[in-house]
Amino acid sequence: MRDPYKLPYHCLRSIYFAFINSHIAYGIEIYANTSKKSLHKLHILNNKLLRILQKQPLLTPVSQLYSNFCILPINLLYKQKILELVHSSLFHVNTLPDVYHNYFTVNRSVHSHDTRQRNDLHILYIKKSFGMRSVQHTGSVLWNTLSSMLKECMSKKTFKKKLKKYLLSEMVAR
Repeated sequence: MRDPYKLPYHCLRSIYFAFINSHIAYGIEIYANTSKKSLHKLHILNNKLLRILQKQPLLTPVSQLYSNFCILPINLLYKQKILELVHSSLFHVNTLPDVYHNYFTVNRSVHSHDTRQRNDLHILYIKKSFGMRSVQHTGSVLWNTLSSMLKECMSKKTFKKKLKKYLLSEMVAR
């Protein structure tokens, strides 16, 4: 006889996306720009919820929990959202508010010499750690670490798909 209190896997996944992931993703560009220590409790809680919803034992690797739902942990979700903002600011500036129109600067527009990094984003010299955590600085640094295949992708949908695949592989490689 079937247990009436068990939900199918796809319903549990939908519950996670409706009630948990949507709240985590909302405004992550702002709140996740803090120390790892400040986000630690949220990481732990999210991992517990994933473990409960997937009915996994305590010793199941966390990376497997995220892979099962095809989602990113909070730190990689933060990277994803920042990189999507950079991509939009470079290729789809008309979809962003005016404040982001010149938010990121490409090296070739800063100086005229032809260097290997001419297509990378210009990183301003910053003295304080507070400035290094700014979206502008973090976005430029993250963008410059991407492969040229990802950087040259102009389609927003394709970029998101390839970026998520790249970040998921980064998570599994750890």
